[in-house]
Amino acid sequence: MLLASRFVQDVGGAVTSAVTPGMAETINYGWASSHTPGFGTGALVPLLAFVVRQAKAANPLLPLRVFRSRNASGATGVQALMTAGTFSFPSLCVLHWQKVLGFGEFHTPGSGPRPG
Repeated sequence: MLLASRFVQDVGGAVTSAVTPGMAETINYGWASSHTPGFGTGALVPLLAFVVRQAKAANPLLPLRVFRSRNASGATGVQALMTAGTFSFPSLCVLHWQKVLGFGEFHTPGSGPRPG
C-alpha cells in the first residue's frame, strides 16, 4: 500500500492535457476563417487548465519548479521545437506534394518522406 500511495497518478492533469484537433481543419477552412482562431483558442484552454492543475496537484505529472531554471527551460523549449519539427515534417512534405505538386494519394505514401 505504501508503494501504491507514493506513485498516485494525476488523472485530472492527464485529462486536461488533451489538446483539441481543431487546428487540423485549417486546410478545409483557411487561416482567415473564424473557425481557425476559435479552435486555436479552444486548444489553449486545456493547456492553461493543465498548468493550473499541475500547480495545485500533490503529485503533478510535470512539476512546475522545473521551469525555474533558465537552462532547463531553454533546453525543454528547444527539445519541444525539435520534436514538433521532426514529427510534422513528413506530414508537411506529403501536403506539399499533394497540394502544390499535384501528386495523387496513391503516389505520396509509397514514395513518402524518406532519406535519399
